[in-house]
Amino acid sequence: MCGFPAGKLVDGALPAKHPEYPNASAPTLADSKLTVAADLTGDGVKELVTAFYCDKGGVAWPAHIQLFQSTAQGIAPLGKPFQMGDVNGGARGIPSSLKVDGKKLVIADRELLTTEPAAAPSGQIKATLAWNGKQLVAESIEDLAATDRGILDLSLVNGTWCPGDDVTAEHSPDCLEIKYPQVTHANGDVAVLNFWVNNGFTTLNYSDAPLAMFYAPGTKIADPANPNVPTGHLNEVRMYNNQTQGFYLREAK
Repeated sequence: MCGFPAGKLVDGALPAKHPEYPNASAPTLADSKLTVAADLTGDGVKELVTAFYCDKGGVAWPAHIQLFQSTAQGIAPLGKPFQMGDVNGGARGIPSSLKVDGKKLVIADRELLTTEPAAAPSGQIKATLAWNGKQLVAESIEDLAATDRGILDLSLVNGTWCPGDDVTAEHSPDCLEIKYPQVTHANGDVAVLNFWVNNGFTTLNYSDAPLAMFYAPGTKIADPANPNVPTGHLNEVRMYNNQTQGFYLREAK
């Protein structure tokens, strides 16, 4: 966690030193209010989930969310820690709340918007996490500062997307890797995205231009300006930009 070697907590903290940052603060329990007990794995036994804080010596990392289970040897981590930086744009600090909703974990946190310094994020999000059998993963993101943007279903947009057509679906090297809120292009360039969900349609955007709209299985792509708009692969999620007429299919995992 945070680059520290594995070890046992002592009084709620990891005693080991960081191999790269000698002045780094070891992971510690962020706040007792950010610790809950709930059955998130569905095995009928409650696990313990909590938020950890750590820093490089004054410069905080985004919070880490760790699930723990009870074993014959005591409490042990279950799965890898979930990094809030994966969904909040890299905003540093700890979440404002951590709650359980059924078998889901709902976390309110700050969000780093485009051009903002990492230590001074102004956005606010609500992330819903769930256990996937191996670790906690993000299922959805809601913008608390602009609730009219809707709720982003991460399973719809995350993945490797490659150019294809409605006949062959042959993929080129010009693929995009989306792990919201970031998109990584084939040349290695990374950009930060924002989202908009309206009438069941999800759009991801750069700060100054759209990336694409996502079409769920069974939904036809509508673009009156393009008579050759792709019509195939209705059983798959498709990504389409009506400005560039770029059409993408997601590679199977």
